[in-house]
Amino acid sequence: MADTTTRPHAVDSLMCLVSWCTRLVGKYRPSGLCDACWEWRRRNGGADPESPKRRRLLPPPPDGRCTVVEDGERCPKPHIAKGTCNQHWLRKWRNGSNTRRRRANGEMVALVVAAARATGEDCVLAPCDHSRPGVTYRREAMPAARAVWIEATGDDPGDRQVLHNCHRGAEGCISLRHLYLGDHAQNMRDMTEAERQARGEGNGNAELTEPAVREIRRLYAARALSQRALGVRYGVSQGTINQIVTRKTWKHVE
Repeated sequence: MADTTTRPHAVDSLMCLVSWCTRLVGKYRPSGLCDACWEWRRRNGGADPESPKRRRLLPPPPDGRCTVVEDGERCPKPHIAKGTCNQHWLRKWRNGSNTRRRRANGEMVALVVAAARATGEDCVLAPCDHSRPGVTYRREAMPAARAVWIEATGDDPGDRQVLHNCHRGAEGCISLRHLYLGDHAQNMRDMTEAERQARGEGNGNAELTEPAVREIRRLYAARALSQRALGVRYGVSQGTINQIVTRKTWKHVE
C-alpha cells in the first residue's frame, strides 16, 4: 500500500500518499489519499492504489506541461489529463487525434451523398471517435445516418428513428443498404440483440468490478461473510450485495 516512505513530504504538504499522484489529500484525510485514489481503492475492493493496473490516472509530466508537439514545438499550456492540455484533450475526443483540427463539414456532406448512392452490400464507415457520426445537413445538425436516409429517399423520418440492420451504427456505418426506419422500442431490441447495452464495468455508475463480483459470490457461497459484512468491505449497501448473490444484477458474470 502507499505509505509516507515513498513521499516523505506528503503528510506535511497534504499531498496524496500515492507516489506519482500530485493531488491534495481529500475529505478522506485519515487515509492519506486524495479523493480520486481513495475512490479507486474503494471500487476495487481495497486494492493498492499504487497498482500498475490503474490506466485512467496516469502520472502527469514532470514539468506540468502538455506533451503534444505540433510543428516542432511543444504546447506550452498546462497539463490537464492524459498528458495533454484541455484544448488537445478535447481535440482528441472530438477528432480522434491530438493534432487533427475539426473535420470540415463539407467532407461529411460529400460522404453522406456517396453513402446514399452506394449500391454495394459492405458497410460505409464514416469517421467517428467517441459517438455516432453527425453532420450539418440542410442547415440542421443530425446523425449522419439520418442525413443519408433523407438524401436517398427525400423523406424526413420525423419522430421515427433510422436504425441499422448491420448493428454497426456505433462504428460509423451509414450505408443506405443497411438502414431502415423504426421506433425507439425497436432500437432498444436491436441494442440488446447486438449486446451493445452498457453493463457491468461499462456502465458509468458501476461501483464494483467483475473480479470483485466473483469474489463476493464466492465468499457468500462459502458462508465466509454475511451480506452486510460484504457490503461494508466493498463500500456498497446490503441490498446491492443481495442483488449480486441472487444474480438479479451482474448476470453476465459467471
